[in-house]
Amino acid sequence: MQNYTLKEAKSRQEEIFNKAKDEPISLSEKSYPSHVIMSFQAYQELINRIGELEDLVWGKQAIDALKESKFIGEDKFKKSLQELANG
Repeated sequence: MQNYTLKEAKSRQEEIFNKAKDEPISLSEKSYPSHVIMSFQAYQELINRIGELEDLVWGKQAIDALKESKFIGEDKFKKSLQELANG
């Protein structure tokens, strides 16, 4: 990823935006990264990939929760509720 200062970005705007079509460009202010410029397509691909990864994480957590859960059955559940209700 190429890096430019914000000052350079102001004077080389067209060049930087053209380069951002091919790869993200990092901008820095006072030697610290501050912004990234990328094409909309690259941004959309990034957002889609994050969504896919989140789905994988949630799916794994759901599978792990099911493995750890203890199903007791409807009759036992109702009996437990009745016992709780009756004190």
